[in-house]
Amino acid sequence: MVVSPYSQGVGVVHTYYDHVSFAKFVEANWRLPAISAEGRDNLPNPVADREHPYVPKNPPAIGDLMEMFNFNR
Repeated sequence: MVVSPYSQGVGVVHTYYDHVSFAKFVEANWRLPAISAEGRDNLPNPVADREHPYVPKNPPAIGDLMEMFNFNR
């Protein structure tokens, strides 16, 4: 659940996330380098299609939470 004045309010998001998504969010939002070269935060963001929205076409992939926010408001 995302509670923030910057949240998009899109409802249910079907992107695959895990605990590393927060690290990827911090790195993406503040344009920081990855924590380590071997870390799961180096995995790409998932790319899905309409027919199979829950299965990334580029596994392994983990989302970075950025689609849930709009910082331009």
